Amino acid sequence: MEQYLDTIYRYFPQDKSPSDLDYSYTQEIKRFFELGEKLKREHGNFERLCAVLEKRLGMRNTDYSFIGDNCRTVMAAIPASYGISRFPLVVINVSGMVDYYSTYLTKQVSFSQITTLEDETLDENEQKLVNDLANIVNEFYLNFKPFPMEYYAKEVPLIFSSKRYNELATYYECLMTTHILP
Repeated sequence: MEQYLDTIYRYFPQDKSPSDLDYSYTQEIKRFFELGEKLKREHGNFERLCAVLEKRLGMRNTDYSFIGDNCRTVMAAIPASYGISRFPLVVINVSGMVDYYSTYLTKQVSFSQITTLEDETLDENEQKLVNDLANIVNEFYLNFKPFPMEYYAKEVPLIFSSKRYNELATYYECLMTTHILP
């Protein structure tokens, strides 16, 4: 993952907290927002991905999707036909910075909730759904790979998180979410 430090440092100012008054005016953040505009112009694949989730898997509420400044995200209700009761929602993040995506199951949209991103063991039905989702993502984002979870909680040197006071951001936050905002 260290090979992605140059990418992260291109879009996030080093050694500066998102709460700093001049954070939004740095060259890195300007590039970050320019990337967001580019992703919004190139939204066709993502819209088709959401449509296929609804049609092929019966996912509901895929209209809760957005294209952020560095990623594309969709959250949908898991159909009862999958027989999954622990997690009613699925979230798919497709990075706009690197060729990675993530799929995870969650109880609700909250940064403090248990998800399958942490050390949750998936049962057979949950694993089948995650595999089905990965196959569909790969139809639209051919060269993308699942985010390597050993870097999920690994901190990026000199990049601060806006979700935790005075703590470093993680590779996952930088590359896969819109959590580091001014």
